[in-house]
Amino acid sequence: MIMRMAGDVLFFRSLSKGTTFLFITGWVFHFTFLLMIIRHLRYFIHPVPELITALGGAAMFLGGVLLVSLILLVIRRVLEQRTAYVTSFADYFVLLLIIGIVFTGMLMRSEVYRPDIIAVNRFVLELFDIKAPLHMLGMHPAVAPGNVVFMCHLSLVCFLLMYFPFSKLMHSAGYLFSPTRNMVNNPRDVRHVNPWDNS
Repeated sequence: MIMRMAGDVLFFRSLSKGTTFLFITGWVFHFTFLLMIIRHLRYFIHPVPELITALGGAAMFLGGVLLVSLILLVIRRVLEQRTAYVTSFADYFVLLLIIGIVFTGMLMRSEVYRPDIIAVNRFVLELFDIKAPLHMLGMHPAVAPGNVVFMCHLSLVCFLLMYFPFSKLMHSAGYLFSPTRNMVNNPRDVRHVNPWDNS
């Protein structure tokens, strides 16, 4: 059971039964998205582990791969007739929202739109400080860096986090509670009898 679930979570075993294009694009998207989340942990922890620092050199490449995979997933939803038929506005909305997050994040890598990293780090640490609510009540909130692209990036991320529990993105957590996934799959080896059948 654990190995089956690990195969689905890490290698998308169930998704591999579909089209090769969807399997590869979906896996690349999820994998690069995870690496980018790990990369952003540098703003929340101190000192920063070497593994996270090492990802900095590949950040632009990972962002480009992530952006391309998202665009391909959008194109698939538009061009594939069966997928387009079952696609709702919410599906496009989530993909476009994540594209906006990735695009603004990559934009900040350029010298023109690059924010002050020290100011960003200080702002995030103040924002997640345990005393942050008290500072806000006292009208002394954390001071955000004066960078428009950074504020757009942060606003889109905050909106995604608020939207997350009410969207299809909950499949990431719901998978662990799915009876068809976390139950023992041995009907060919063991005959299961309902307790009330013997009454």
